[in-house]
Amino acid sequence: MIEFLLLRTKEIKKLNLGCGTKHKKGWVNIDTNPQTKPNLIWNLNQVPYPCNDSSCNYILAEEVLEHWITARGQAPT
Repeated sequence: MIEFLLLRTKEIKKLNLGCGTKHKKGWVNIDTNPQTKPNLIWNLNQVPYPCNDSSCNYILAEEVLEHWITARGQAPT
């Protein structure tokens, strides 16, 4: 799924995880909320992610880490 979005460009591959309304041009913007109109709707707690290892050059996770759930099923402290 992400691979398709990444392959459409010959530019450096960049993911913007949990983008919300802060879409970045030239990035694959990913969010769980469809109302933010991301390129890809994905819950970041759902693994495995829909992309191959080492398929991106940059990953931005601005203001999103505190929302991830740990393996024990609780938010990190």
